[in-house]
Amino acid sequence: MVAILSAANPAVRLPWAGLPANTPRGARVLGNFAVLCFSLGFGCVDAAMRWRHPYDVLWGLPLGLIPPLTSVVLRAKHNRRVRSAA
Repeated sequence: MVAILSAANPAVRLPWAGLPANTPRGARVLGNFAVLCFSLGFGCVDAAMRWRHPYDVLWGLPLGLIPPLTSVVLRAKHNRRVRSAA
């Protein structure tokens, strides 16, 4: 999704939260599909692990941090490229 947004906004910095003004339909569809896949995947992991102790929920934190961290890194790379080109 970030690659699509970067291609649609080559000279504009991407916002950290939300979507830029020029957002293709494909990026929105892909973002919604990613949220659906993530929630279904986490539900499967949750059912498979059968949490027995409250601290077992901490094992799910890395799974929840992967998508936002990936997006932040890709947006930072794009924004740095735009800033250095100016």
